[in-house]
Amino acid sequence: MGIEEIDSKELEILNSIFLEAAKNPEFRKQLLSEPAKALAKYDIPDRLKDMVVKTIQGQEQL
Repeated sequence: MGIEEIDSKELEILNSIFLEAAKNPEFRKQLLSEPAKALAKYDIPDRLKDMVVKTIQGQEQL
């Protein structure tokens, strides 16, 4: 899935997730160790949650 398949609402949510991960080391650690739990508060489809985890782990390029 590429960035072109993400709508503006989803992009806004992704930006907030990455900003939180950049600012909050506890959230970032949880995002890597327990991604489902860390992303539970965000209302995005599973495909985007998977993309977040893969991107942070360096497994996917946008």
